[in-house]
Amino acid sequence: MSDKERKQVLRAYLFLVFFAIIHPASAQQFNMGTFNTDPAPIMPPSASNSTRGTACELRGQYVARLGTADHFNSSGKRLTNAAAVIRQDRANFFVYGQADPEDQSDDFFQMKQNREILENLLNSASATPGTLAEIVKGTPLVLVSVCGRNGADVIQVSIISTTQCRLKESYLARLGPADHFNSDGERLKDAAAVVRQDRANYYAFGRRDPEDQGDLYFSSKENRQALENLINAGQSTPDALKQVVNGTPLILVNICQLGARDFVNVTILGN
Repeated sequence: MSDKERKQVLRAYLFLVFFAIIHPASAQQFNMGTFNTDPAPIMPPSASNSTRGTACELRGQYVARLGTADHFNSSGKRLTNAAAVIRQDRANFFVYGQADPEDQSDDFFQMKQNREILENLLNSASATPGTLAEIVKGTPLVLVSVCGRNGADVIQVSIISTTQCRLKESYLARLGPADHFNSDGERLKDAAAVVRQDRANYYAFGRRDPEDQGDLYFSSKENRQALENLINAGQSTPDALKQVVNGTPLILVNICQLGARDFVNVTILGN
């Protein structure tokens, strides 16, 4: 490199340093250590994470059926505390190989030390008395979120309604900005099209939000193409479908079977 070229590189680097001091937020978009020559991905206009709440820094999330076996400890004693039931579900899943069909894995409670403090994690969180009572007395399908809040871990538990749904499979997905535009860059105005684009981004284009989970059903292109009909045949509320179109919510997608037909229900879990 000639002296002239070195001076040009130095001037460019000093400009970036100066820019980082004056505009620190914008400067985060630059990689000060290397020059990336790959073209930036085309992002939809006004892409932002501002709609995602700050109350819960999500560390993990899973769905589980709290089946009959989860209500008894290893000595055969009936559990009368909601946290103990959830803890037994994770022990059954990871230690004893007793998993209900809807049970999902998670990294947090795979560790024994985290299962041992589950009671404290739940007691520190906000779960309604009705939710806790249903966990103890029934066999509900639950969504468990592990959150970081003010330097401490807590868990949030909610009941997932599966009325008139023989559950085949379920998954979580964040409907991010990229999921609201088709491959031609056109804004999608239909909830089913947004959910379908999310699955296409996940399986075909490798564009995934951090909360996105995989599923077997929509790994099939044929099933993705039928998604509009599946949602139209389901029981999703008009408000849920409106939030899918207008926001970037975290959703639970239940793939159900009733008789000989499949359908899909979408539930909003958070923004």
